Amino acid sequence: MSKRMILSAFAASAILAWSSSASAAILLFDITGTFNASFELDSALAPDIVRNDNIFSVFSAGYNNIPIIFNGMERMGNVSFGRGLAATFNLNLLPPGPQPFTQLLGPDLFSGSPSAPVFNLGNFGLRNGFFGQNVVLKISQSDPIAPPGAIPEPTTWAIMIAGFGLVGSAIRRRRRKAASVRLA
Repeated sequence: MSKRMILSAFAASAILAWSSSASAAILLFDITGTFNASFELDSALAPDIVRNDNIFSVFSAGYNNIPIIFNGMERMGNVSFGRGLAATFNLNLLPPGPQPFTQLLGPDLFSGSPSAPVFNLGNFGLRNGFFGQNVVLKISQSDPIAPPGAIPEPTTWAIMIAGFGLVGSAIRRRRRKAASVRLA
């Protein structure tokens, strides 16, 4: 095989590997205390609602129609997180009903811009003084070393097929060279 062919194959595989979409981390939110709830968010998911209020230092990011396990029952709900002067956390179940939890002042649950929040990992004690609710919100990241899926991604298939093609062409060239040496 020529150096040019090897370099071309390497460049093609590098481009294919670079162009493959990397999946973002899944964030796990577990709430325990007065009630139990859990939900997941993709860290690359853009918020549905963004609030940037520089005058009152209120910044919030909200996500709508999130699957939530609330006290053992699967529900849909809306979740919003805040930081700044009035760091809030709201959990609303759908269809509209009683609001299970609202905290008006508390720890900053994310950093960065509300349009692309970076959630702070850890345990956060949250309290709603009006309804006597005390909960612990645990924000964690899913296991980044998950077992690979049973079906390879399209870029993996493309790299495998390109490799088989290169091996096949190398074998074909060797056969041609061996045939021409025998004839001479």
